[in-house]
Amino acid sequence: MKVKFCGFTRSVDIENACQLNPDFIGVIVGIPESPRNLNLSQARELLRKVPESIQGVCVTRVKNLVEAQKLVELVHPDFLQIHPYLRPEEMLKLKRDVGLIVVFSISPNCREADHIVKLARMYEETTDIILLDTKGPSGGGTGIPHDWRVSAEIRRHLKTPVFLAGGLNHENVRDAIEIVQPDGVDVSSGIESAPGQKSLEKMRNFLRVVRNV
Repeated sequence: MKVKFCGFTRSVDIENACQLNPDFIGVIVGIPESPRNLNLSQARELLRKVPESIQGVCVTRVKNLVEAQKLVELVHPDFLQIHPYLRPEEMLKLKRDVGLIVVFSISPNCREADHIVKLARMYEETTDIILLDTKGPSGGGTGIPHDWRVSAEIRRHLKTPVFLAGGLNHENVRDAIEIVQPDGVDVSSGIESAPGQKSLEKMRNFLRVVRNV
């Protein structure tokens, strides 16, 4: 089970997280309404502190290929996490230079998986990981769970690795994993003491629960 810690804004939190050895560490760029948003230079400097054994992820909301390519060139992430604003053929071009995590948002009141399955299948061949997150004003990052039964249904129809996000924390992640059976879990607010400030204790507890599932 892979673990992605996301939404870092401080060097000390990056250093603490790296000691725990999650699989991915993410920073956010180009989403100004997020309290965890960074500029390009801040994101680059934080990801430079991530060792090669951990994958660095840049989470963004770019909507055109040129902008996405420029971000990759300037920040140098191992993975770019984006929503499916680009066409599949544009994703393939982008994938030549960086790993891709494509986010599909699920409304908290969504009870049907069919339309998301159909859309996700269009991008399966063009992405490395599909992330299922709770839909919010900026796409994801709400800190609110959705109906995990919907994610479980989507997961059953996809061959690409599927990660789960949306309101996860050390108290509910075991149930989420048992219901959805994802390949990985993604957490941000669930490991924080305040927006953008990570808690070493919460990071440690989250990893402990996931590793013991």
